[in-house]
Amino acid sequence: MDWLPAVVITKPAVIYCGGVAPVGVRWNILAKPRLHPYGEVALGGVLCHGNIPPSNLNIGFTINSGVGLTLFTRGNQMLTAGLDYSHLSNAYLGKPNPNYNGIAFVLEYHWLKPEKSK
Repeated sequence: MDWLPAVVITKPAVIYCGGVAPVGVRWNILAKPRLHPYGEVALGGVLCHGNIPPSNLNIGFTINSGVGLTLFTRGNQMLTAGLDYSHLSNAYLGKPNPNYNGIAFVLEYHWLKPEKSK
């Protein structure tokens, strides 16, 4: 699950949104023990503080896809760098259907829970 704590639409007006992408799939390609390329797709939605112009709705639906590399740095830590494409629209719930698209560079650092020994 991906949290979308800050989505900002800047044209034609500044609108602040937040949301969640609860449906997603990531394909990890096992290359080397420490380096893993991946591809991913996630579906979700956002709720905005104002209407998304030119529509009269304050909700939107998102689809994100991306590719990147994961590098395992220490035992239970990893660094991820990737490129994501995002699409936001109202899924034709209102007329007209605004579409906003974007490309983002993603840099993440993860601390994983160590496995409990059995």
